[in-house]
Amino acid sequence: MMRSIQCLLLTGLTTMSFVGCDTAPGMDYSLVELIGVTGQVTLDGNPVPYAVVTFESVDTGSFSGGVADKNGNYRLRFDVNKLGVPPGRKLVQIGTARKILGISSDSEAGDPAAEENGDGEPSNDPREQASRIEAVPECYHKDSKLFVTVDDSSSVFNFELNSDCSTVGAN
Repeated sequence: MMRSIQCLLLTGLTTMSFVGCDTAPGMDYSLVELIGVTGQVTLDGNPVPYAVVTFESVDTGSFSGGVADKNGNYRLRFDVNKLGVPPGRKLVQIGTARKILGISSDSEAGDPAAEENGDGEPSNDPREQASRIEAVPECYHKDSKLFVTVDDSSSVFNFELNSDCSTVGAN
């Protein structure tokens, strides 16, 4: 009986190591088609510094994401080791207050300690300061209706967002 439980636990742990979060240690990236995706995010004609941009697969729910620089330019990551986005139709979400482990935060989303500099004081890092206030209307993150199709012929997606939520795709 005890041996059966041990085998069951070992099988479960082995299965979990293969399922993981899209990638596991030692992943063979040659099995995944990735397309390098870059672009710029602006709101009412002005760059959106440190915006968090995610492309979520309509089919699988998996996502690639990245954080824009101070000029609103972004590059998407498949995971912490590899740049790129699998091809296909994607729901795009853009915001400045979002925290995504491994993309816009080294700690869990919403963890107040992540916004401190280690001594209990708020960080002076401009990326963290900018991310405390949501600068992008909800229609582009929480209620996003932005969709793009990633393929070999389309890898640059500039989002010229408008405060009135009239943007529906990339340019």
